[in-house]
Amino acid sequence: MTAESAQTLTNPHSRNDTPPPWGDACWIGKPETEAAQATPVGRGEDRPQDTMTLKPLTYLRREFDLKQADIVSARLNVTALGLYQIFVNGHRVGDHVLAPGFTDYNARVHVQHFAVRDVLVAGRNVIAAVIADGWYCGFVGFDRGRQGRLWGEVPRLLARLEITLDEDTVIVETDAQWRRSTGRFVYADLQMGEMQDGRTEPVGWTASDFDDSTWSPVHADAVDMNGPAFTYSAAPPITVTETLLPQLVRPMGGKRWVVDFGQNLVGVVRLRIDGGTPGQRVHLRHAEALTPDGNLYTDNLRSALAHDIYVCAGGSEEFRPEFTAHGFRYAEIAGYPGTLHPADVNALVLHTDVARIGTFSCSSPELSQLNENVDWTIRGNLLDVPTDCPQRDERLGWLGDAQLIMTSAVYLRDLGGVLAKWTQDIRDAQTPSGAFPDVAPRAGLEQDGAPGWADAGAIVPWIAFLSYGSTDELARNYESMSRWVDCLVANSPGLIRTRGLGRNYGDWLDFGTATPRYLLGTAYFAYSVEVVAHAAQALGHTADAARLSALWADVRAAFIAEFVDDEGRVDGDTQTGYAMALHLDLIPAELRERAADNLVAAIDRVGHLTTGIHGSRFLCPALSDAGRSARAYDLLFADKSPSWLHMVANGATTIWERWDGWTTEYGFHNPRMNSFNHYALGSVAEWMHRYVAGITPMRDGPGWRHCLVRPHPDPRLSWVAASHQTTTGEFSVRWDYEAPQFELSVRVPPHARATIAMPGQEETTEIGPGSHNFRTELAQNWMAAPALSPDRLHHTRA
Repeated sequence: MTAESAQTLTNPHSRNDTPPPWGDACWIGKPETEAAQATPVGRGEDRPQDTMTLKPLTYLRREFDLKQADIVSARLNVTALGLYQIFVNGHRVGDHVLAPGFTDYNARVHVQHFAVRDVLVAGRNVIAAVIADGWYCGFVGFDRGRQGRLWGEVPRLLARLEITLDEDTVIVETDAQWRRSTGRFVYADLQMGEMQDGRTEPVGWTASDFDDSTWSPVHADAVDMNGPAFTYSAAPPITVTETLLPQLVRPMGGKRWVVDFGQNLVGVVRLRIDGGTPGQRVHLRHAEALTPDGNLYTDNLRSALAHDIYVCAGGSEEFRPEFTAHGFRYAEIAGYPGTLHPADVNALVLHTDVARIGTFSCSSPELSQLNENVDWTIRGNLLDVPTDCPQRDERLGWLGDAQLIMTSAVYLRDLGGVLAKWTQDIRDAQTPSGAFPDVAPRAGLEQDGAPGWADAGAIVPWIAFLSYGSTDELARNYESMSRWVDCLVANSPGLIRTRGLGRNYGDWLDFGTATPRYLLGTAYFAYSVEVVAHAAQALGHTADAARLSALWADVRAAFIAEFVDDEGRVDGDTQTGYAMALHLDLIPAELRERAADNLVAAIDRVGHLTTGIHGSRFLCPALSDAGRSARAYDLLFADKSPSWLHMVANGATTIWERWDGWTTEYGFHNPRMNSFNHYALGSVAEWMHRYVAGITPMRDGPGWRHCLVRPHPDPRLSWVAASHQTTTGEFSVRWDYEAPQFELSVRVPPHARATIAMPGQEETTEIGPGSHNFRTELAQNWMAAPALSPDRLHHTRA
């Protein structure tokens, strides 16, 4: 179904714009009651309970005439309940993949807008489309017996083409005049995979001279203008962003090969097939890892099949799945005719097309690789929403995981549009009580308010504001952020968060030491109130800012009274408890030193970190805040499980879900929950950029207009370099350390400034745009930096 791409306009409007009225356009497709042919798919006879049926995709077309070729403009608005590809006169319109993306279809549907004048002709023209289940009626989340269909039964297309001529306007809409049939897509599902039969493709069906007289009438439903909102997405589209060639093609016998692409990625395999006999089936299966005997390890996919099939038509063919995506490094190709050569296969990397704007490198190849692994994990988990994992039967927009990684992700990728889109999803999912859900878009998980997850509704908009400086976006979220604070107050007797906790996951995936859940919840209570207070101040809501600042002080006092004793011990005596209390300034000033000692002691008792996904984000920053960066480096350089470099040492190219996802002693962890592309533990990248490299965007100059540069060097690194592309130019830092000499180079872009705090010095230097160099002497055993005072901490942390 490849064709020359038409001229396109991708999201040419501001995110405030709404699509024009649909006129008489209808939702079209096949009737829900139609008994279509269904194909059973499943794991085989050993798992008959997993067998489900998937239905063929619907082809749609409509011909129309134009009296003249002198066209002033031609604008196409299109969307789908499900997924679509659309063509005008045989030209594929746009390069979007999995369009129109993932939303809560009860709340809104995103519309794409294209300019198609150049592909229209005088005389006969045709619009053609194919629609697939996608998120709308395919398998989403855990499914749990729903057999897909979370929002609807069958996909639908809605389109309106407005052609402006010299003295006339021609409107072509989706209506009862369209025709429908099927083609080569036997089925397509995001989790289960895609099957195409090359023998059944109606040749030339997207061209105007095709005979569709045997096709069936479409089912058409009027658009409910009181239903879901139609909006343009603020996020870039999902596209093919990269093509990876195989690193190894290994024959496994029996017309079966295993291909290693060298990188855990999200996308599909494109396969060139020559010499296949008509009806011959080629199978593609996907996995993140291999078993010891070199076969695919797929147990951790759970019920997601991730299995693509192509039925050959014969001759020279290309198979590229169009309406699915898989998380994989390895692909097994079975039934391939002849010998599979590396030139016959490649991997197409798919994700929301977010630009790379940040870099980090250093004298340690392992740490540089860790940063790249974080970036690949972020890319793989951006299919229109930030997801928890891309390979198994889940792939949901978990709020907790996302708010933890966002402080790292904004250093690496331009996520302004993504966060504007996703915070709208979060607002769409907010309940009348003010609570936020576990996932957004809301997809079958109905409980709300989980500490660390629901708090993302306040935290993520603030992260976006610090990174991109848009008061408009912050204002769009402010009312929902404020409602969340009201919800917290209502569910926190004595300002201790004990009610309305939803699933209350705690410090998810901690490594053997559980942090008291009321402690974690109350710490997040304080964190949410703090960022909403900052938002009020940034927006000029001075009365709100004063009230919320006073509330933060009261929550802090309640936390200290409930969870901190006179010796600086935090209830539970866990690394997570100390790290959160220290980094969020929930320890009295006079007890911070003792609390930091207690944190170090909690690490020393076991000799490694024990934090789950929440504690791991706060652990290294808390140590550095307390003047103990050397201990943070100890954790960073550790290469035995549990540690970040354990993953790198064992060949990881993305971040794992679990510290012990695989170990030499025990092999793979329990496959019920063991993703190898899961970004929550990658939150350490924030510490690498903010403390190791030393760049902290400040809230008095959001959007990188003012940054604190305060490196925390360690003798185990001889140099570190980091950069960030801002709207006005590159902000970059490099330091070199060969004891006792420490040299720092900083480049500040136009219209920005920086505050320089050299290691071991309390004095700071203010600099403006341009290149600046600094030098000082540090002892070989220099402990990274003196502890920050609570006042300084409160300012720089935000």
